[in-house]
Amino acid sequence: MSSVPIAHAGRGEEGVSSGMLGMVLFIASEAMFFAGLFGAYFFIRAQADSWPPEGFHTLEVPFPLVNTAILLLSGVTAHFATVALRQDRRKGWDGFVSLTALTIVLGTIFILGQAYEYSILDFGPEDGAFGSTFFITTGFHGAHVLGGLGMLVFVLVRALYGDFSSRRNLVVEATTAYWHFVDVVWVALFVVWYLT
Repeated sequence: MSSVPIAHAGRGEEGVSSGMLGMVLFIASEAMFFAGLFGAYFFIRAQADSWPPEGFHTLEVPFPLVNTAILLLSGVTAHFATVALRQDRRKGWDGFVSLTALTIVLGTIFILGQAYEYSILDFGPEDGAFGSTFFITTGFHGAHVLGGLGMLVFVLVRALYGDFSSRRNLVVEATTAYWHFVDVVWVALFVVWYLT
């Protein structure tokens, strides 16, 4: 019985590993979920006489723009953490462990920023289609960010025990792919809620 080499990080000579394929399929299913939310948003917006509806004001842009920049920066640090691991650079300010920890800090700041924004809005999820759609779409995104943060914390804890290397990094690559997905979804949400 011949053995088949295992593809590491989803990029081995044998093609995509089953672990990375699983993450890709999971992200695809989450993309369909968010596509449904965006579809509901555009349907409700198309039915409205005005947008935002009468009684609501346009959402403020400056604070969410800063929060968006923080989330996108966390995507950059996640990417470079993965690059550092591929090069077996685990320690130092630009090493895998430090950059993963920084990604967690930035993601946490984003979530706290979103919670703060919720606290200062003059409407809630019970305030008609506008309020409920806003809180459903951004709230589900926030839940996905929290899930991504949980994955990143898991990666960081395992990294502190020396579990990952340039040859053994599938969990890191899959987590980074998910984190990039969360970034992309937020950019789309930011555009439709704050810029249109």
